[in-house]
Order: sequence, then structure tokens, then C-alpha cells
Amino acid sequence: MSSGVGVAGFTHHAMVIVEQAFDFFGHTDANGNYLPTQMWHAFQPSDRPRILCIDEIDSSSPDVGLVLNAITNGDDACFPHPVGCLKRPENLYIIATGNTFSGADQKFVGRYEMDMALRSRFVPVYFDHDLEFEEYLYPHFPEWRKYVQACREAIDTLHISYVVSSRAIQQGTDLLREGEIPKPRVEEMVLWGDGALPKERVREVRDT
Repeated sequence: MSSGVGVAGFTHHAMVIVEQAFDFFGHTDANGNYLPTQMWHAFQPSDRPRILCIDEIDSSSPDVGLVLNAITNGDDACFPHPVGCLKRPENLYIIATGNTFSGADQKFVGRYEMDMALRSRFVPVYFDHDLEFEEYLYPHFPEWRKYVQACREAIDTLHISYVVSSRAIQQGTDLLREGEIPKPRVEEMVLWGDGALPKERVREVRDT
């Protein structure tokens, strides 16, 4: 969890993979001292607009959804003694991020399926794979990069729920740079090693 001043003067408060509701509200220690959370900081009055970012919400527990349903509905956020309940500041914006299988869609990777009540609290903004950015990040071994991207497109065409992220390009590039492992073996290690993908079917679609 972290905080700081970001773009356009917003103060941002980030929370990553919130497991339980008390991660939002914090707790009081044995000496009666309240231990604050990023949400507590975000709920403090301020002239500066604030962003509370819940990262990887698809890996958070269902309890987290109940908290977000409440505070995005305008309810007070009630923290442990001695803090009490705080109203959500009007200049506080809540952002939740999640990982999907195929880029810009709603097939989330996480352990918990987010219900529509929670999704309806947010305006969806989708980010697909950025091929130009991948080219910028991995300029070496362009044949490997394009090969992974083509396999990823084939997997999407087949509607297979499987993640082929930029990490596959990075991992293959690192192995090829060493020069000791041939490309077919790198392909097996990075893309097909776990046996989850129908290799021949993906190749068939990729080559059409």
C-alpha cells in the first residue's frame, strides 16, 4: 500500500489485493492506538482531490465488494474506535483495476467473480494489449515478439481462457538472448510447457 501526489495534483492512495474488509478500515492495537489504512487517509478532508485505487480487485475477497458497494453508494465509512464514521469526501474518486484473460473484456482472471452490483458502481474503462508499447519494451528478437502476439490472437479467436501477457515476450527474449536454448525449446518452455493450451489448434488458427 502506498500514497503520493500524482498527475494533475491528485493525491493517490493505492491498495493492492485487499483480502478482507478490515484492510480498508484498519484496527486498534493493544495500546488503544488506531493504525490507519490508505482508505482512512483518503477519507481525510483535503482541498486536493484524491484517488483511492484498489488494485487487482479481481483477486480480492467478496467482503471487499460489500465495502465498496457501501462507500460508493454514499454511506459513511465506519472506522474502529477512536475514529468513528467518516463521510466520503466529494473530491475523492475511487478506481478499481483488474486483470482479464484476453485484454479488453470482462473475463476476469481473479479467484472471485465480481457481482454485477459491484461492477455497476464503476464506469468500465478497458485497456487492450498495446502492440506498439510491446515493441518499444522488447525491440530485440522481433520475430519472437510477433510470434507470441500471433499466438495470443489465435488463443483469443478460439475463446480460450488463458493469459499470454507481455511477460511471455520478456521471458522468451531473455532466454533467446542467452543464446544457449534453441527457439523451439524456448517456445515449449514459455508457451506450451504447462500443457494447458491445445498447441496444434492454436498453431493452426495462428497460421490461417
